[in-house]
Amino acid sequence: MENCFHHITALLISAVLTTGCHESERMDVIRLDQLSATETDDLTDNNDINYDSTTMTAGINAMISIMAPDYTGNIDRFISDYSGRESTKLFRRDVDARLGSLDAVEKSLGRLRGAMERDMPGVGFPSRIYGIITPYNQSVMTVDSVMLIGLNHYLGSDYEGYAAFGKNQAELKRKARIAVDVAEALIRSKYPMIVTDSTTLLQHLLYDGAVTTTMAIMMPEVSISDILGISDDALRTIKRNERPIWNAIIENGLLFSTDEQMARRLLQPAPNSAVICDWCPGRAARYIAHHMVKSYLKTNGRPDDLSELLDAGFYNSTNALAACRYAP
Repeated sequence: MENCFHHITALLISAVLTTGCHESERMDVIRLDQLSATETDDLTDNNDINYDSTTMTAGINAMISIMAPDYTGNIDRFISDYSGRESTKLFRRDVDARLGSLDAVEKSLGRLRGAMERDMPGVGFPSRIYGIITPYNQSVMTVDSVMLIGLNHYLGSDYEGYAAFGKNQAELKRKARIAVDVAEALIRSKYPMIVTDSTTLLQHLLYDGAVTTTMAIMMPEVSISDILGISDDALRTIKRNERPIWNAIIENGLLFSTDEQMARRLLQPAPNSAVICDWCPGRAARYIAHHMVKSYLKTNGRPDDLSELLDAGFYNSTNALAACRYAP
């Protein structure tokens, strides 16, 4: 009987701990995109936004610091101007109609927060995350310990408002990628690459590979195509041709090129990577970079603090390529 009692007690404790861990995973996205001019008198008097005025004010002040520094100290005026813009009204309707529940996003952000606290404690995860409508191309912005996410950047690749971005960028504008973009923004903001006139494509590859590899480790539930920002079709083509793509990079004298613009073009969304070869899909170099760093970890072991991979001592090392033992 006593053993039975201890067994039941252990199960109850386990259930409580499991429930607690599950609940702690969620990271709320506070919906400031739903602000309207009618809320300026009382920030808590809103059916859509159920947060205290202190929480909301912190997010609004972050918006002001980025969007309208001249409005500092005048929240009512900013909200009136912000909510009255035609672009805000248009995107608010589309966000409401197309975005749907952020439940899965909030769970992903919670898991990311836990993984970063464990594997990259130096990054410092935001204390609060706010969903906003942003007029800028940048979808994720940080102000001190606050993060702003432009929800109008995640309305689906078929959203007609993204036509100007081009197909390759539009494909990245999906709700499922919010946590991925948050992870990359935090890592790059905390550990920016140090670039000089002598920085080579190899160094860009090692840095970018370190970014995507740390993301993949911390977000194992996310597909590698989403981590890299490459379509599934393009990814299959790159995988089948990894060796000839790598050989073309070397044979075309690209690996030690110091052309920074070329490096950026190879790593950013694009229809193709013609500088490597005529048929090469866009961002093929990013896949190569990811596999170089994966090979490095396989050979040298994974550091307890993944931020070691973002240190200039890694991507600027003269023997980094040899240490990777990358041989597709």
